[in-house]
Formats: sequence, C-alpha cells, structure tokens
Amino acid sequence: MNILEINNDLFRMLNSLGKEFQFFNLPMIIIAEYTVIFLAIFVILFWFTKDRENKIMLMCASIAFVLAELTLIENGITKYESIEKVIRRKFHKTNLM
Repeated sequence: MNILEINNDLFRMLNSLGKEFQFFNLPMIIIAEYTVIFLAIFVILFWFTKDRENKIMLMCASIAFVLAELTLIENGITKYESIEKVIRRKFHKTNLM
C-alpha cells in the first residue's frame, strides 16, 4: 500500500465520520475556513516581537512558502485539482517517454 492509498483511506475515513457524527461538521468547517486567518495573525504577532530568531524563522518560512507556491504553479496544479491527479499525470508522462 503506497502513501497515496493511505492518504485516500484516511480522508475517506474522516469524511465518513462527518456523516455519522454531525457535531464534527461545524468544527471542521471552522478549521478549514479560518486557519489561514489565524496563521496570518500569528505571523504578524511573531514579526512584532523583539526576538531576532522569530524574524529569521518567519523569513525562512516565507521563502519556503513562496518556493512551494511557485513549484505548484510551474507544475500546473490549480486550486481545484488534487495533487494525486497531478502526480499520476506526471508519472504517466515519464513512463511514456
């Protein structure tokens, strides 16, 4: 069993919990919608602390984020396309050559 199958199985297991236990839906929706906002708030708070190590950490994380986004854009991954489909498409291209 490869990592993609494990990932898919875990996703389906968690997704089915939402059907069985309705009270899981609201917290998961809130986490999915507002995590980016909380992350931005924490980045701003870290930036305005006087600790130099926090600022270096934020700069490194920002560079890593920008490189990851550029890699996704370069490989043609859109917001609505699953990474699994892209990996399979890339793998299929290399096997054809």
